[in-house]
Amino acid sequence: MKLIAPFIIIFILSISHHTATSQEQFAEYDSCYSKAYSFNNINTDSSIFYGFAAFAAAQAVSKPELQINALKLIINTQVKKGDYTKAILNCLKADSIVSVNNLNNSIAEILMYKGLVFQASGLSAEGLKYFFEAKKMTEASDDKSFMAELDYYLALTYYKINEMEKSREYAKQAISADLLENDSTGVVKSLALISSTFQNIDSVSYYLQLADNISRQNKVNFYNRAALLNNLALFY
Repeated sequence: MKLIAPFIIIFILSISHHTATSQEQFAEYDSCYSKAYSFNNINTDSSIFYGFAAFAAAQAVSKPELQINALKLIINTQVKKGDYTKAILNCLKADSIVSVNNLNNSIAEILMYKGLVFQASGLSAEGLKYFFEAKKMTEASDDKSFMAELDYYLALTYYKINEMEKSREYAKQAISADLLENDSTGVVKSLALISSTFQNIDSVSYYLQLADNISRQNKVNFYNRAALLNNLALFY
C-alpha cells in the first residue's frame, strides 16, 4: 500500500492539472471568440486574428463543434473583407472537420456559407445552388434562426440579380422565422432589403419606416441601426 499511494497521488494530481488546463483553454476560446465577434463590424483583420485564436483553442480541447463556430465567424468576416479565396478554403476546412467528426447537423450550415462566398463574389447562380442544397436538407428543421438566415441570403441573391418578386418572397419568409425567434435585428435587416426592391416611393417609405420603428423599439444592433438610418437619410 505504501508503494501504491504515491502513484495514486500522482494520478490524481495529473487529472487535476488536465482539468485545470482544459478549463483555461475553454476560457481562452470564449475570450477569443467574443473578441472576434466584437471586432466583426469594426476591424476585419482583428476579427479574423481572434477567430483563428479561438479556432486554435477549440483544437486544443478537441471540440470540433467549437472549431466550426470559429470558422463560420472567420468565413463571414473574410467575405466582408472580400477575401473570397481564403473564405472558400476555410469552407473546405470546415467540410473536412464535419466529415471526420460526423457533424451531420453542420452540413447545411457549411453549404450556406459556401453559397454566401459565391454570392458575394458575384457568382450568384453558384450561390443559389448551395443555398437550395442547404434548404432542401433542412426542410423539416426546427432551427428557425438558421432558416431565417438562409432565406435572407436567398432574398439578397435574388435582389442582386434583379428578381425582385422572389427577393421579397424569401425576405418575408425570413421575417416570419425571425419573428418566431424574437430576432428584431433579422426582421429589420429583411425589411430594409424589401424596401430596396421597390421603385414606388410609398412602398420604399413604408418598409423603411416600419424597419426604423422596430429598430427603435427593440434596441437593434448599433451597426444594423446605423445602416438603416443611412438608408432613411438617402431616401429623404
